[in-house]
Amino acid sequence: MKLSGIPINSGIAIGRVMRYLPDCGEKGEKARDAAICAEEELDRYRRAAEEVRQELKQLVRQASEEGQAHSDIFYAHVAMLEDKMLNAEIADCITKEHMRASNAVCRVFNRFEAMLRHTGEPLIQERAADLSDIRLRLLQRFSGQPRHDLSKLPGPVVVVAKDLLPSDTATLDRKNVLAIVTEGGSLTSHSAIIACSYGIPAVLGVSGAVSKLRDGETVVVDGVSGCVHTQVAGEEMKRFCLLRDQMLREKERAMGVRNAQPITKDGRRIGVKLNMEALTQDVLDARSCVDGVGLFRTEFLYMDRPEPPSEEEQFQVYRRVAEAFGGKAVTLRTLDLGGDKQAGCLNLPHEENPFLGSRALRLCLSRPELFRTQLRAALRASVYGNLQLMLPMVSSVEDIRAARVVLEQAKTQLRERGQPFQAHIPVGIMVEIPSIALVADLAAREVDFASIGTNDLCQYLMAADRKNPAVATYYRTLHPAMLRLISLVTEAFHRLGKQVSVCGEMGGNPVTALALIGLGVDSLSVGVSALPGIKKMIPSISAHEAKNQMDRLQKQCLTKDIERALQELLDSAL
Repeated sequence: MKLSGIPINSGIAIGRVMRYLPDCGEKGEKARDAAICAEEELDRYRRAAEEVRQELKQLVRQASEEGQAHSDIFYAHVAMLEDKMLNAEIADCITKEHMRASNAVCRVFNRFEAMLRHTGEPLIQERAADLSDIRLRLLQRFSGQPRHDLSKLPGPVVVVAKDLLPSDTATLDRKNVLAIVTEGGSLTSHSAIIACSYGIPAVLGVSGAVSKLRDGETVVVDGVSGCVHTQVAGEEMKRFCLLRDQMLREKERAMGVRNAQPITKDGRRIGVKLNMEALTQDVLDARSCVDGVGLFRTEFLYMDRPEPPSEEEQFQVYRRVAEAFGGKAVTLRTLDLGGDKQAGCLNLPHEENPFLGSRALRLCLSRPELFRTQLRAALRASVYGNLQLMLPMVSSVEDIRAARVVLEQAKTQLRERGQPFQAHIPVGIMVEIPSIALVADLAAREVDFASIGTNDLCQYLMAADRKNPAVATYYRTLHPAMLRLISLVTEAFHRLGKQVSVCGEMGGNPVTALALIGLGVDSLSVGVSALPGIKKMIPSISAHEAKNQMDRLQKQCLTKDIERALQELLDSAL
């Protein structure tokens, strides 16, 4: 038999099934009973809620002490349990409708869960799983039944479940989980994220998995094709075993390169970070290999939709990314729409030259409420990880100060609401307009860091549309003017002890990345596919030699001579 679903992790696992069927708690009570004492039931609910709250806080402390990023899951559950609207509705069900505490909890939680599941937004829908988790804890308190979880497994197993709750994934006995198969789940679910994070093959959305698979039977879970195979034997089993072993060897070789420490031969450590949008499998797989996220693009939230994303939707997305990277820095670039990135939900006016028009920070400053909404969402998410803000398309110190005014307004609004946020969140700028690069010494006094967007910087500096093949020969990232401008920025920021990163395409190409290291750039932010090449290049070179070479090459007249010299230096190193 072959069952199909959503492939989550590109691996193959072979093992025995263990079906995970947690008890849903108290059942069979009458929904309404005029004879019950409302005060007693209300007190019963409050005691259960307090016990669950203390249990969750203990899990937060335990996870934090162990350095686990999943402490934020339990912290979020505490906040949900303390929600005033939710608690008021439960109290009304008990006191006004004479419902038992357990039934009141089921009704209210089910209603809130249904509301979240019908939003149409996958990341918000996943919050329903958090409510299910809390509801189950409360019902188990009412029933007095012990809580069953996946923290201690009898041995290596393939876990098969209807779905996994956030607390299941957070406390998973990962040494003994060979694979995960669930009937529910999606690419953004806790199950998917934990499978990617731990490198566990998983297939989600397998219809009828719990009823069709038996405890103890041997199955093959193919996280590449998204299939679960049963009754496999003989030559077919040998084929799967060989394929599994081959994939494990390939993964070990790739991880060996990606996990290499980015330290040059003469001891200089170069930061290596990711450019990303959503939490794809590739991004989650790469987390352990990088220093964080150097560029978290947020424009995708605004694309192909009739209305801009709400503050809550943005908060959930930003929070999930911050949580996923734990204590590693995540640099969130504020909205960068306009130019070649249009969003119908913003109804942007037609411009003859949108690249020189109202885009990115200019657009945000012209629509302060749009900007404040994103900033509030980001600030709220900042308490769930190491989040920092980066302003795109900055052209002057005036731009920076105007953006900071809106940021302070967003902070004031959150204080008035009583919502927590990181008060001193780091703020940096994208250096992609020549004007701000030329006054980098002034800009460095205003912000905490800089990231050079080499794509737009070269485009504006060379007056060449990088997407127009007719002027492709004029788009020269290794033009001496580009090199001098980058050097100007790094020197200005370093004088004030502040770091400079690069998040453009130059950072992902070993030849141009070598030039950037020689120009003093502290870290490179690249796409996942570029990681092996960059991680291989850095330990092969001498930073001092690269600097001497770049000091000399900045005086060269011709770009082709610069390119040839860098290629020769790299070839000799590798």
